[in-house]
Amino acid sequence: MRRGELLGKLAVAFGARVIGALTGLLMTVVVTRELPQSIAGQLFLLLAVVNLSGALACYGTNTGALRFVGRFTQSKQPQKSDDLLVFITRLCMASGGALGLLILTADYFGVLPFSLGVEGFQSAVAVFVAVPALAVALVLSQALLGVGRLMGSVLTSSFAFPAFLILWVWQGTLGISVTSAIAAGAFAAVAVGVVSWGRFPIVRNASAAQEIRELLRTCPSLWILVALNAAQQWGGQLLVGSLLSTEDVAVFSAALRVTMVVNFLLVAMNMVVAPRFSALHSRGDINGLKHLARTVTFLLLLATLPLVVLLETFSHEVMGMFGAKFGSEGAILRVLLMGQLVNAVTGPVGFLLTMSGHERDAMRAAFVGVVAGFTLAVMLSFQLGLTGVCAGLSLGIAIQNVLTAWAVRRRLGFWSMFGIPGFLSRA
Repeated sequence: MRRGELLGKLAVAFGARVIGALTGLLMTVVVTRELPQSIAGQLFLLLAVVNLSGALACYGTNTGALRFVGRFTQSKQPQKSDDLLVFITRLCMASGGALGLLILTADYFGVLPFSLGVEGFQSAVAVFVAVPALAVALVLSQALLGVGRLMGSVLTSSFAFPAFLILWVWQGTLGISVTSAIAAGAFAAVAVGVVSWGRFPIVRNASAAQEIRELLRTCPSLWILVALNAAQQWGGQLLVGSLLSTEDVAVFSAALRVTMVVNFLLVAMNMVVAPRFSALHSRGDINGLKHLARTVTFLLLLATLPLVVLLETFSHEVMGMFGAKFGSEGAILRVLLMGQLVNAVTGPVGFLLTMSGHERDAMRAAFVGVVAGFTLAVMLSFQLGLTGVCAGLSLGIAIQNVLTAWAVRRRLGFWSMFGIPGFLSRA
């Protein structure tokens, strides 16, 4: 991939992720300003349950969709992409329905460690309906990445759902309840994904049976990896809801949403290079893989460091945009940003492993990072409250990324964050 081509695609991906990140940030601002803090916290808790459950319901097939659809795109086999997507969609609908039913039952008998709140049992019903829809949307988003439709992927995964919730708040709830809005938002994401795909996938007799078997063989490792990453992204809100108050959930969710503005830089670059990682590795071009990884890491750090410094400096002012009561919580944002800085320094190490068939190594690193992060968060919460939870979770992110970078060095033979990227010395 030439320098100009890479920078051009990164620019498109960056613009797409800006739209998604700003939409999510605007949704959080609107909710925290328009709703009481306790109600906003309950809503964010419910959204965390839906997002985490949707990721789990994919059974790792969303990452598999990116990997195999990217391969089919390179070999010009769109019919196989459709076959694979139909199979994955059916699987996600079944697993999502089963998981939603499990949450519905657990809420009915009161065995969840936190309250779904908002509208009582109807909240659990919303989860039951939204989880399979969101799982399908996540798969469509990754499949769109595989065919290079970056904007469609972002609109599906990061825009449609929060945009619908913004509309729901601003238009006086559109005459529907909050639980109905969450379910409708998930289906809106599916609709955007299908439109972005350009056609409704149907089986076309050009079977991808061999690839489906390979996908199912790797799914357990991919599922554990996706589950651990989803737990790291959304589990913090559930942990805060279990240990602290719904008001603390609102504060944590607001700070977390700001850190996602930093994280979207990494996601934007991954959107461009992940299919390329897979293609380079399948050809055995390790030098090309190293060059691309180091280029992306350099650009990521170059873009991220000034943003982190800016947010750290004006943390109180940034948190204040969510409401007057949030302005004094700048320390929460500063602590969470440290984890994202380590994420940027190490680069796209997770995708380097999963796109090269070393998902088990990524899974082990994620497991250690998540367990360590949640353990430290619980321990520190007793002394430091919400600040302790954030410190523990940030340390967990740092541990996971360092271990993943070491796995890349061991499996692929290079450090993604060391060395001067070659694009600086040649056109």
